[in-house]
Amino acid sequence: MQLLLSRYNHTSEEVRGILVHVLSQLAVKYPKHCAWWIYHFFFFDDGTAVATQNPANKKMIRRVDFAKEIFKTTTKLDPNATKQIMLSETLIGDLKKLCEKQPTKSNDTKMDIPRTLGQINFITELVMPIEENLQP
Repeated sequence: MQLLLSRYNHTSEEVRGILVHVLSQLAVKYPKHCAWWIYHFFFFDDGTAVATQNPANKKMIRRVDFAKEIFKTTTKLDPNATKQIMLSETLIGDLKKLCEKQPTKSNDTKMDIPRTLGQINFITELVMPIEENLQP
């Protein structure tokens, strides 16, 4: 999986199209597993983009754009899988905010959990990835 995800910025549009198709098929088959890496690409966009090899089409590809392509293709293949993935958006976004939160004082060893995480009142069936698969 990490190898496929690491090629998101491949300069060949044909290769990227194949990657989107394969990853979308995986998202349809395993939406509860795939939500993590899709939202990783969606929320953790580093702002960099890569130009395609085709000089006539200088389209720039960013991580967030790649995630959107996967969402669009997954929706065409199976709208229910996309709905399952989208149920996790708020939770994963709130976890991202918590990870980025800075302590109020430099010597603080405790932090309050944001209200949105403390008030989670739904059951999620997300499958938590193992540590080495958290980042592509």
